[in-house]
Amino acid sequence: MQPDAYMVLDNPELIDTVYIDNRKFIPFKKEFYELLMDGHVSLFIQHKINLEIPGTATGYGATSKTLAPSEFKQIYGPRGSVNLRVPDEYKMTDDSYYWIRRDMTMEKFSNKRQFLKLFKNKEKEINQFADRNNIDFKKTSDVIRLVNYCKEL
Repeated sequence: MQPDAYMVLDNPELIDTVYIDNRKFIPFKKEFYELLMDGHVSLFIQHKINLEIPGTATGYGATSKTLAPSEFKQIYGPRGSVNLRVPDEYKMTDDSYYWIRRDMTMEKFSNKRQFLKLFKNKEKEINQFADRNNIDFKKTSDVIRLVNYCKEL
């Protein structure tokens, strides 16, 4: 968004980096991932939220999500799309993923088991570090600590 206008990123493949405040977002395919750590092993987060509609009352205290009214989440105009406000009754759940880039290959993970598969040759040491330090994959700061540890191995 520019001062009085919404702008659209038409060709993300032509964009190197988007800066928002102190954060960097790097294009990957047709999305932008936030760069958390850069180096020979880089860490990214793919921000994603799932919305669960509240549903419509069907009687006897039950609800149906298939009967819920259709609502517009986005409108399109001459300057591109504009996101509309999400109603308060919608349930939002985080569905973000982390990505590791090594040797120009991107690998996705969201939990300890998936992360350990990325570092098979150091699985035992990483697992011990994660357990000793109570690494929580829902906390970005914990994942950054874990990746920093892996870079030292």
